[in-house]
Amino acid sequence: MGRSVLGLLIFALAWHGDATGQTVQRSLVLDPYGTYLENATRDFGYNTTVGAQGAIVMPDPDASGLSQFRFGFTVPMDYVAGTDMLLVVAWRSDAISCVVDLRNSALYRSRPGAATDSGSLAKQSTMLAPDNLVNTEETVFDVGFLELQPGDAVQAGLYRSAILDSCAGDLHILGLSILYTAGS
Repeated sequence: MGRSVLGLLIFALAWHGDATGQTVQRSLVLDPYGTYLENATRDFGYNTTVGAQGAIVMPDPDASGLSQFRFGFTVPMDYVAGTDMLLVVAWRSDAISCVVDLRNSALYRSRPGAATDSGSLAKQSTMLAPDNLVNTEETVFDVGFLELQPGDAVQAGLYRSAILDSCAGDLHILGLSILYTAGS
């Protein structure tokens, strides 16, 4: 009997050690209607021909010039410092089979008692508009700071560049979220 109690105690200690070291992936949803816009507009609703209209509508940069949006968030208190943080952008295009060139315009981190510093949002892949107007795509950006900490205030922005953009229609931003690793 003493042997089974010892085994149970060892199991309980091992289980407790694993449980406290576990991490989970979490999402922080950002309200696209709460963004600051320049040369972009807001839209609501759904059109059966082209799908979701998008919370943020960014026009073709060749026709309308630079458009951008800016947003901010506070790093959640359960964020595990030193782990990756990603910005996920849900979008669709009024043009098909082309490339959208959405780029970093700003990324700043502020922390109480420290100077504000800058970083960059690095896109993980090319934004290819599908051959169907109603399809929603997802693009991921790395939030480029080496030492984010819980409670840091982050301000960021994206703009639609004409350099590599071959889509003649509007870009519709449907949703924004931050993916991060949280401690248990």
